[in-house]
Amino acid sequence: MGMFDFLKFEKRSADTTETFSSSDQAFTLDGLFNTNAITEEKVLKITTANACVNLISSQIAQMPVYLYREHANDKIEKIVYDERLKLLNHEPNAYLNGYNLKKHMVKDYLLQGATYVVKYEAGNKLLELHPLDAKSVTVNKRVQHGYRTVGAEITLTSAESGVNTTYNNAPTKFKPYELMMAFRDSKDGLNAKGLIDQGKEIFQQALAEMEYTSNLYENGALPLGLLKTSGRLNEPQIEALRASWKNLYAGVKNSAKTVVLQEGMEYEALSMNPNEIQMSETKKNTNSEICKLFNVPQHMVGSSDNAQYINLEQNLSFLKQTISPIIISLESAMDKSLLLESEKAEGYFFRFDTSEILRTTEKERIETLNIAVSSGIYTIDEARAKVDLPPTQNEAEQVLSQKTELDKGDVANGENRTPTN
Repeated sequence: MGMFDFLKFEKRSADTTETFSSSDQAFTLDGLFNTNAITEEKVLKITTANACVNLISSQIAQMPVYLYREHANDKIEKIVYDERLKLLNHEPNAYLNGYNLKKHMVKDYLLQGATYVVKYEAGNKLLELHPLDAKSVTVNKRVQHGYRTVGAEITLTSAESGVNTTYNNAPTKFKPYELMMAFRDSKDGLNAKGLIDQGKEIFQQALAEMEYTSNLYENGALPLGLLKTSGRLNEPQIEALRASWKNLYAGVKNSAKTVVLQEGMEYEALSMNPNEIQMSETKKNTNSEICKLFNVPQHMVGSSDNAQYINLEQNLSFLKQTISPIIISLESAMDKSLLLESEKAEGYFFRFDTSEILRTTEKERIETLNIAVSSGIYTIDEARAKVDLPPTQNEAEQVLSQKTELDKGDVANGENRTPTN
């Protein structure tokens, strides 16, 4: 028996008895709970969905982003000093920090399917990053031959203040090259569908369960039932009795009161025990489906004691199956939007440091780094950086050299980070 199979109530008056069942329009999922319009705000009120979003976004947000360069001989050089790293990791603008920038990007990526960040530039020097709410962005594109995108205009339809104007009350518009954009699943690089759309049915069910449970506690602390009387009541008497009963006995705060019935009246309880209607089991199934939708192991967002015993192997699985596809998409967006065309040709690329999610005990970290240095995987300075120690003298001189080269001046003005449409 499903969650709503039990919904069958009787409305009794002096002359008629009407039956409404779960198959009637009045008690369908949409009619009863009105959850058709699934919004981001509603989804984040679902405990399991909120936990999944927070888990994924916070794991990625705490990962630092680094810049590297791959040389022709396959040597990978880490670029230690670059203003773009400060914007991504520390201060995107005067008010926002890097953690919250990345967390917002991942949240929009999951729920809306896309993330949009405005780039403020002077020439080819990147000055600030400002995230937009993906739910407030619309995209109009121009298509040639039915498939080839030849241009696009991105509009911010509403602002945080509720008023979004620039000049003569015109909406703020962007060209694609003015934004850093990442998409969860897109065929054109401009539009995508997020989990709100993909998981509409399961979110509807979760919201309906929440509303039903809330109503059960609010109105049904006593078992729901029928009041019977041997006499005939007119409509005003029925309404007065219903109101009186609700005021005296409905709700959790009235659950301990003694019921007093008038002469000739009798109370017949209707069993609505959550266990009998499989509410608990239904909620478990719904939570499981939400976790599958976010690709998050249920034990990682559950309240069971097993959640504290997540080991390195489980973290590695979570990284590969859930986190990795997202950070690769974000890295691609950074490469496309934040690198100059000359830098792309010279082998520059951004990477998240995933070691944050795989942190173990200090003893295990040192042993692992020792093996990596002995095997030639890391240099001593690279290993020291993993435990937040300063570089040796040779490495420090290299960093100073990088900074000196950058201070000599930016690349010539006019070079674009991305081709413009």
